[in-house]
Amino acid sequence: MIGENVNNKYLYKGYIPFLKLEDILPVLIATNILPNNLLQKIDLNSISAEIGDMTIELESNEENPIELRKIDADFSKLNFVSNDKSSAINGLQGSLSADDLSLDIKIDSKYPEFRFNNIYTKKIILPNLNAKLGFNKKNYNKLIISDFNILSSEISLSANGKIIFDNIISPFIDINLNL
Repeated sequence: MIGENVNNKYLYKGYIPFLKLEDILPVLIATNILPNNLLQKIDLNSISAEIGDMTIELESNEENPIELRKIDADFSKLNFVSNDKSSAINGLQGSLSADDLSLDIKIDSKYPEFRFNNIYTKKIILPNLNAKLGFNKKNYNKLIISDFNILSSEISLSANGKIIFDNIISPFIDINLNL
């Protein structure tokens, strides 16, 4: 990591070929890269993944001890469990790109596992899951979904749309779904 002092601001740039998500999770939380409303629903101790080919730029000054400028990374074996332990996702892979304006996640996974115990007692395994997810960091309440695809011998599903999470019990869902 290289630090550079410009106008009492320190800019740090780095490349990390491999690390565990658990090792950098406190930095990701401190820089608000992940929405707080999402973090409140996940058991943070359950999050694990492998991160590869990560480039990161951080800025530091007297007012803001750490601020994310940009991050690009690949991830694999992403696993997490909900706080109430009723839901879990295992085996996601893809890439992440974020700056001070947006967070974009591309999922390209083979055989990820989903568990939704409140709805269905068996785990769900999908042969192919692809999606592009986007958050505008000014309004983390809106998730944009594009090119969402599930492909298997039993089902072919595609979707595009948005989910708006307000401080109400149920989110607003506007999705175009094709089976």
